[in-house]
Amino acid sequence: MIGEIIDILEAESSVMFYLNNDTANIHAIQRRQETPIPCVVVDLTDFSPQETKSHSSFLDFVTIQIAAYADNPKDSFDMSMAIRDELDKYIGTVNGKSLDIRFEDLEIGIVSEDESFVTVTTFVVTQERTGQSAHT
Repeated sequence: MIGEIIDILEAESSVMFYLNNDTANIHAIQRRQETPIPCVVVDLTDFSPQETKSHSSFLDFVTIQIAAYADNPKDSFDMSMAIRDELDKYIGTVNGKSLDIRFEDLEIGIVSEDESFVTVTTFVVTQERTGQSAHT
């Protein structure tokens, strides 16, 4: 799921503008020390299948957090808004996976170690999948 979100972001010019058009500025799971900013980190924070008593899940609900790091709060926030504009209400197929993405939350902060600013947006991704037949 992280790879699909990164693929969507890499294809969006307004997001890449803030990242100096360098896909190396998009990271999975965490930002390593000394990583230059601006950068974006995509992380999966929750995964819940829609189980039933009679068959396995046909839908998965995945919570994704995207942290936008910059050296000032305006660029961090603006980058997050570009990410939100691209992902919120996104419906499509990426790498063969059917996705429906909805914005959920936004938080703003500062990273004390390097005094960078971070804006974290949270999205819920509904992924359709092929479920299995009834449990026996």
